[in-house]
Amino acid sequence: MGLFGKDKKLCLACGQKTGFMRAGLEIEGGWLCSDCKEKLSPYVEQVPIHPFGTNHPVTPFTIEGYRAHLAWREECKALDAVFVPEERYDDPTNGEPLFEVDRTHGLFRVLRASGAHADVMRLTDLRDTHAVVVQYLDDERDGDGTAVTRRHYYYFNMRIGADLPLMQRAEFVACAWYVYGGQDTRKLPGGYGPEGQTTMKEHDKREYEWRLAECQKLALAFTGQAGPPELRVTEELPSQCRPYRAGAMPRVNKFGPEIR
Repeated sequence: MGLFGKDKKLCLACGQKTGFMRAGLEIEGGWLCSDCKEKLSPYVEQVPIHPFGTNHPVTPFTIEGYRAHLAWREECKALDAVFVPEERYDDPTNGEPLFEVDRTHGLFRVLRASGAHADVMRLTDLRDTHAVVVQYLDDERDGDGTAVTRRHYYYFNMRIGADLPLMQRAEFVACAWYVYGGQDTRKLPGGYGPEGQTTMKEHDKREYEWRLAECQKLALAFTGQAGPPELRVTEELPSQCRPYRAGAMPRVNKFGPEIR
């Protein structure tokens, strides 16, 4: 009983107790309980810091910032009432809807988010848009931990930069499947797509280039301008992938923005 009592904390937003067994969010000066955390936009980036589900925001924020964020979300509901989807943009690989644009009112919403929790946002709030290539490096190791084989997988996302409370950036999956980049031939870290020193096959190179070009078109659709594509190299399974058993290929989770 004492163990559980020691770990109880008061939520800065609502004052209710939250313990280590309930998923919460650590913010500056204290905690948000799981109920208050659920009120955040799905685009607020979080990273897990506790085995029982407690998260930490990528960009730390205060309780004042949290309240400003909730006020912004209320404004989003009013924008949703007038939103008229004039343009729809789909995943180039399987045709599933990605986002819609209302040019008349200067609004957009990402459909590959969290259903009813997806926010309608103003195009004028966007600072920049980029295609993002996430290069996942998967090392197969021998018994003593020495890397034997390094495989490359490429995932294609969209990133938007915004000037909104608690939301300076958000990232979501643009393509529903990875492109296999082959194995290292020089044991070099990183590498960029078809230019990397790997056994990447020609048809995968063409697929890579096609997807990157399609993601650039998607980035342009927001404001008519797009920054250069970005590369992020990781040796941790990207969070848009489902867990997979040893020896199986990772699969993209098509639901929800990537949280990194």
